[in-house]
Amino acid sequence: MLDELNKIHIYSVKIICSVVTSISFPNFPGIALRGGFGIALKNSVCIMKQHLYCAPCPLANVCAYALIFENPNTKSSYKMPKSEYIPHPFSLAPLFEYPVTFEPGKTFEFKLSLFGNAVKYFPNVLYAFIELGKMGIGVKRGKFTISRIHNYTTNEVLYDGKSINLNDLKPYLCDNYEYKNNELTITFLTPCKIKSKGKYQRHVDIENLIKNIKRKIEIFSYFFEDNPVSIDIGNIDFGSIQCTESNITWEIIERYSKRKNQRMPLGGYKGNAIVSGNVASIYHLLKIGELINIGSNTSFGFGAIRIT
Repeated sequence: MLDELNKIHIYSVKIICSVVTSISFPNFPGIALRGGFGIALKNSVCIMKQHLYCAPCPLANVCAYALIFENPNTKSSYKMPKSEYIPHPFSLAPLFEYPVTFEPGKTFEFKLSLFGNAVKYFPNVLYAFIELGKMGIGVKRGKFTISRIHNYTTNEVLYDGKSINLNDLKPYLCDNYEYKNNELTITFLTPCKIKSKGKYQRHVDIENLIKNIKRKIEIFSYFFEDNPVSIDIGNIDFGSIQCTESNITWEIIERYSKRKNQRMPLGGYKGNAIVSGNVASIYHLLKIGELINIGSNTSFGFGAIRIT
């Protein structure tokens, strides 16, 4: 499995922001971050602003905004055949509790991951977040600057506020480390929503969680890698893995969609789950899940987990 996992390219960074004027997040911050990112990216790269949507634009197939936010599903495949658009090639997650107000001089952090070929747009993404800091975010349109960007897994400094070293922006690699403990903790940092048999789960189902990660990896590799991968989880004995303890709460959040002109309920469960048994067989997949987020609405910051 490690050989296949190392064929995918996930570039994850931690972005540290310094607050210039007061920033308030009265509810889930991922919605404001994702919405502001989209606006700032479109403002910075779009030269055909007379088009409300990207589909009729003759430059859509070379535009960073179109390919990141409005990429139509043109492939004839069993992968998501009914979807009008392919998944967003990124996920993000606020790394702080909410609701919260950050006063000037304070910092806040969020994680951003880019998948496969989308990494070529990292300079556009960075510039968009720099511009978002000037535009302002949150209910008070508070301003911020990006002070540092670290590699999420190695903590190497990629950007120090003045210059950037893209040579250190490298994909995550699963090492040959063998997890020898028989227990680990999954912390659901942001609301996680996963379906099983057409219904959203209200509890932690390890087998369904791993199947969700497998599916996401294969979908991302199909749309954003030159060589798609197939992950075999047939050898995992899910009967030998149990969720022995969980402290889970359900959280509902609303988002207003300009595209659909309506409010949309989002949410999922948060909390901690202790997993025991043959956890070595799922450890590397869970670490990938930590980078890409799991479940629905990951581009809004939902489904962020941490494995300890």
